[in-house]
Amino acid sequence: MQFFPWTASFSFGYHFMAGIICSISFLLFSSFDVSNIGQNPLREYLNVLKKNILFCSLFLIPGAILMLQGKLLVPSYSLFWMMYHPVVSTIFSTSLAFFSHSKCRKKFHTMALSWGIVAFFSAITLYDLYTKPNFFFLHPMIGYFPGPIYDEWIPLFPKIFTYRVWLLVLSAAFVLYPVQKHRKLSLGIFTLSLFLLCFRSSLLWAPSYTTLRSTLGGLQKGQHHFLYYSPEHLDNSQANRLQENLDFYIHHLRKKLEINLHEKISVYLYPDSITKKKLTGTQWTLFGHPIQNSVHLLPSDVWDSLLIHELSHVISSPYGIPILHTGKSLALTESLSSALQDSQEEISIHQKAACIYELQKLPSIENIDSSIDFLNHNSFLSYTAYGSFALWLIDNYSIKKFLYFYQGKSFFDSFGIEILEAEEKWKSFIHSIDIDSNLLEKYRERIFSPSLFQKKYPHIQAHLMHQWNQAAQRKDEGKVQTLGKKILSIDTTPSIYFVRRWLLFYPTIASSWIETWTQNNIQKLSPSNDRIALQIALKEHHILQGDIHNNPFLSEGPIEEKLRWKIWERSTPQERIDFIQGRFPSTQILSTLNSSELHSLVDWRSDHITKIANRKTLEELFAWSLESAELSQTSKCRIILSISRAFEALDRNRSIEAYKKTRANCPDSLQDYLKFQVERLQSLGVTKQKSEV
Repeated sequence: MQFFPWTASFSFGYHFMAGIICSISFLLFSSFDVSNIGQNPLREYLNVLKKNILFCSLFLIPGAILMLQGKLLVPSYSLFWMMYHPVVSTIFSTSLAFFSHSKCRKKFHTMALSWGIVAFFSAITLYDLYTKPNFFFLHPMIGYFPGPIYDEWIPLFPKIFTYRVWLLVLSAAFVLYPVQKHRKLSLGIFTLSLFLLCFRSSLLWAPSYTTLRSTLGGLQKGQHHFLYYSPEHLDNSQANRLQENLDFYIHHLRKKLEINLHEKISVYLYPDSITKKKLTGTQWTLFGHPIQNSVHLLPSDVWDSLLIHELSHVISSPYGIPILHTGKSLALTESLSSALQDSQEEISIHQKAACIYELQKLPSIENIDSSIDFLNHNSFLSYTAYGSFALWLIDNYSIKKFLYFYQGKSFFDSFGIEILEAEEKWKSFIHSIDIDSNLLEKYRERIFSPSLFQKKYPHIQAHLMHQWNQAAQRKDEGKVQTLGKKILSIDTTPSIYFVRRWLLFYPTIASSWIETWTQNNIQKLSPSNDRIALQIALKEHHILQGDIHNNPFLSEGPIEEKLRWKIWERSTPQERIDFIQGRFPSTQILSTLNSSELHSLVDWRSDHITKIANRKTLEELFAWSLESAELSQTSKCRIILSISRAFEALDRNRSIEAYKKTRANCPDSLQDYLKFQVERLQSLGVTKQKSEV
């Protein structure tokens, strides 16, 4: 039981289920003698409540045993969710049963009244989920459902405290009602409780779109959408650029899906992940809401393929099943969006699927109607495989036939072929795609990473990481080390990035313990990106500390290694930190490098070139990249593609020229993507000219 993923070491998941069991059980089986209630109702209530709380406390036994064994990772975290879910749910359900028994003489009528009140609160919850942007909900019997499973951190926002306090007050009203002398007080409390329920949006129990708009403050009106954003975090030029691109993507998807939209899409751009988590229940997960014709985003580049992915959920909604406006399964819904996303991807979804096939991890597509099979794999495997299959069907059978299937028709009626036969043909197609070893290594780690349901204690890990980050910012070295040991004790493999952050982002509080742990565990890892990442992290940590001696990992390496140290020597301490975090070196440092070193640097950090805001440097890099005889076609293509993107923020026409030149130097696999980028920028240019006229 300790390692069962849903229990999360007896934290949120375990007590969430315990609370549901307790609330349903006590509402069904709490028995009150009507004559005793009339004589001394409060005493009878307290007697039953004590029994129920005693039963509820049995859920603490497994956690207590683990705590005595030293295996319960965060006892306080577990205790909080125990008090929040099972205990409060027990008090509420017992109080409701007590109220119903006092009002009704017959058992059937008692149960009908109890479950009628529960149905009332459930109807409010369903109404909020259907009409409001929140993916989380607060419910008297279920408790706090925090939102999508992909966001593993469950923050303790004030709203979850205020809601449970409100519920305890409501429970008191139920208990006081049978007592004649307290009946007026009970009715007053009950009236006040219902009054507060009307303001649940303001209390953030179920934020409304009005709350979102007032929180963000900014509005831009596009041709096909409304963009709500925070002017404090996004200036007008950035908002205009995003607005223009969103209009193009919506037009592109409408054309692709052969659909006309009569209503503008509302796009909400949150300033940070915490604000988004507080208002919607989702943190890093971007989502398109087909029911409410809205898209919810975090700040991202205008060429981010997820913009198309999330918009497609909304634009395809007329083809979805009634009420939900989505495909008949999660797998089918996401497969269509992933297929449409392919036009904005540098590496096609078929190439990614070929990598999965090569490593023998390709999921079966037979049960595309099943959401469970889709969730059984990590998100990269599921989204890539199902998306590739959907794109293959669209390319070979037409978008119309796929949309028939999306609407709920059988696979055979839609495509005239059995799904197993189609799957075999798709696999043959995937198998025929050539992929190089670099591409295979790029995705190897993501392909073999576990799904959320296979991780050990995902909520505990996320909670510990949040506490660790806070301690690191306070420079509390003792707390950093204590929490770090707990995180690494859960599972070492998913903690590679955590170790790198400890060594590189907080070098002044990286103790000898973490260095020793790193050196001892490097050799235990397979000779893959993980081992290389740890080796480089340890080297960089020593460089930042000013110590480049007595370190067995500081041996001479390839030119990238030598170049790293050369940049270090010529950088200020802040520039070193910036370089670690992915920023491109300053032009002063670039001017000191010879051609081979510059080649290595640009190839190595091509994905970060977009952070250069200096046109002269970009022009020099672009000219050099085109003329360089040292670069392979793959390296040259990566570099000039990155530079073409960087030009976009400075000069749209220059970016179009750069994309066109990039097409002449890139393989066939990228031609469709580059053509799409040119079409996008040319469309934006025309749109801008029209608006000026």
